[in-house]
Amino acid sequence: MVKLFDAIDQAYQKRKENLTPEIDHLKSQQKGSLDRDYHDLKDQIEKKQNAINALERRENFNTLIQKTQDALSDTFAMEEIADKIQTFVLHSPRGLRSLTSLYDKPKYAKRMIRHFSQYSIEQIEELAKMPELPSITSMLSGRGLCCSLEEIKQCIFKIKELGLNIQTVATAYSRQGLPSDVQLHLLKTV
Repeated sequence: MVKLFDAIDQAYQKRKENLTPEIDHLKSQQKGSLDRDYHDLKDQIEKKQNAINALERRENFNTLIQKTQDALSDTFAMEEIADKIQTFVLHSPRGLRSLTSLYDKPKYAKRMIRHFSQYSIEQIEELAKMPELPSITSMLSGRGLCCSLEEIKQCIFKIKELGLNIQTVATAYSRQGLPSDVQLHLLKTV
């Protein structure tokens, strides 16, 4: 169990170390700035601080990792999944919140292992860096990464092609999975 928690802690610490200097820099810019700039900088600082807060582990996350650890008997598989989870958490703009949104119950540990096993580390990193990830996690919330990276990309492409707002689509299909082309066309006509 130590390895999986250590991997997550390393990702958390690295992300926090990156965000803290950014906050300090924004605070230094904020002093003596114009009123409008001051509020823009204040908003940016708040977003960075929220990102740090989002990385804080919650009890359901700890339980999810515990069950994941218990389900992984093979040390090699444990290290591979730990690397993938660490990569996802490290590169995701919302950190642990994205992971616990996808797998919001500890009983989903085996599902998470199965889903993460289907992705390479490079694919996990690419997915985590997508600006649309918060909307994707909203649609896949409670279901996990049950689809391929290619399916996610195709869905994003179709949403953009139809001129739809991805956040609106995410709200309409929250916890329902990725919408089909037909569902997107219906949403376009509404």
